[in-house]
Amino acid sequence: MVDHANNDEGPSFVIANLPRGRNMWDRDFEVEKIWKTLENDNVLLTACRRFGKTSIMNKMKENPQDDFVCFMFNVQSMKSPHDFVAALYEEICDDGKFVSFIKKAKKITKEFLGRLEKLKISMLGIDLRESKSSDWQDMANKFVNVLSAYDGKLLFLTDELLEFILNISKHHSENEACDFLNWFREIRQSDKLSNIRWLIGGSIGIEHALKKVGAKVHMINDLSIIVLKPFSDKIGREYVEALLKKEGNFSTIPSGIVEKILTTIGSPVPYFLQILIKESLNAMNESGESTLTDEIIEEAYHNNVLGPASKTYFQHYYDRLSEYYDRDEEKIAKHILRETARTGRYSGSQ
Repeated sequence: MVDHANNDEGPSFVIANLPRGRNMWDRDFEVEKIWKTLENDNVLLTACRRFGKTSIMNKMKENPQDDFVCFMFNVQSMKSPHDFVAALYEEICDDGKFVSFIKKAKKITKEFLGRLEKLKISMLGIDLRESKSSDWQDMANKFVNVLSAYDGKLLFLTDELLEFILNISKHHSENEACDFLNWFREIRQSDKLSNIRWLIGGSIGIEHALKKVGAKVHMINDLSIIVLKPFSDKIGREYVEALLKKEGNFSTIPSGIVEKILTTIGSPVPYFLQILIKESLNAMNESGESTLTDEIIEEAYHNNVLGPASKTYFQHYYDRLSEYYDRDEEKIAKHILRETARTGRYSGSQ
């Protein structure tokens, strides 16, 4: 395990993009746990938004283990099962290691891709998204059977599956969403595809998303669920110290300042810690101070982190209530959030 606390360069702020290298702090235990589980099972990696599940998936793609060849794609903006199959196909076609396999696949897939109108994708020049066939399952099954011919292990890291399911329901129908979920379960359990593993990323609340499209929990109960949690107190403290030294250019950090940041932010989630530290350092510089104080951190938290300028950091949490819950549940959830934000707690008596 890398000792980040002794890394002289330290991590930098990476709030909008995926952290890589020294900016991807720790999570070694979680990554090892996922690889171990993938030996025998497919995995659903679930967490609250901005907890770092996409970063972990990307780290695994860049550092594959156990001879896996990894492909990663985000399905959040896709709207149909055709899009999903096309994304799989494009990822494989764009990987240089699969040249010989692609040539073999080209010969096989001609049997079921002759109906396609446009020729666009990669070296095969095939656009699955232009298919006029309504029988996407037939096309998908023939394609995944091609994958079974690959002499090696494949890992598909599929991020934001729940958003994709909701999109299918919205743009097509609930039946179409359920059909996809049933098909996806079948290929995960197929003996012919034992060389393939799936790591699926999804936000907390999967049961509500399934309920919204009329799906049953059994459609995902074959997945081994791993819940991504915030940093431990120890790792969170090390991360705050390293980030302050790097971004604040401090040689030493008073333990009281580290504790103040951790206490103010609550659960040590790297995304939230970065925002508070960044705003605190900005407030320190604007006030002409050379070091952080409790007062500066407190002011930065209330005026900047919780202020209108930072709304874009957190608005998606609020917006997603309408996506995951029905109208009555959404109203109740928003009432609880407003009351908790106003008083610091919710009694449940109102």
